[in-house]
Amino acid sequence: MVHANSFPKASDGYFMIESIHDPIEVITMFTAGRMKPIRFRWKSKTVKIAKVTGDWVRHEGQNKIHYFALLADNADYYEICYDSREMTWQLTRVWMEG
Repeated sequence: MVHANSFPKASDGYFMIESIHDPIEVITMFTAGRMKPIRFRWKSKTVKIAKVTGDWVRHEGQNKIHYFALLADNADYYEICYDSREMTWQLTRVWMEG
């Protein structure tokens, strides 16, 4: 797995909204033994994912939390995670151009 440090910086013209942790609904493709988020719904808004810029796993005991760094087709960056024990998705961070 690739650990993502591929998020935009303030010098790139983006600002980050921290610690969102909102539940989201995600359409995911499973290919070659990996998950690839395609789009997600947050606050009645559908976000289409243009590119997965990184992914990594954090272990909490025997549980795995799968993180994804995403570039949306609207040029905003997102970090989402999948909790394999709870089978839930969360939006954890957002970077918006500003």
